Amino acid sequence: MAKPPIVKDAAALKHETLSSYKAAAALLQHKVDFPPDKDSTSKDVDEWISDAYLQWVICSNYWRPMGIKKAAWNDVEYALLACLPLVNRELIDESGGRFNELVHHAHKYSIPGL
Repeated sequence: MAKPPIVKDAAALKHETLSSYKAAAALLQHKVDFPPDKDSTSKDVDEWISDAYLQWVICSNYWRPMGIKKAAWNDVEYALLACLPLVNRELIDESGGRFNELVHHAHKYSIPGL
């Protein structure tokens, strides 16, 4: 027989969600600090895009419910999206859809080079 799910209180859920946001934002900042370079392989670029996209999705879903100021979220998002022109598009294989979605969001910031 299956065990019943553990019910958590709202404060515990909020704490876990905020922790998830903070962890994703830190990982996203790491991606910004280390974008693909001229020595990157196609696999490196796809992995960077996929990882950055995943962290971006987590942050974009949780910044508002967690009370993160819009300006703070915009700074995090802008830092990531400003890296996109550095990505060698010829090396993108499996992550093209994710890259295109990030580029779509980059247009709201008028980031040059896209």
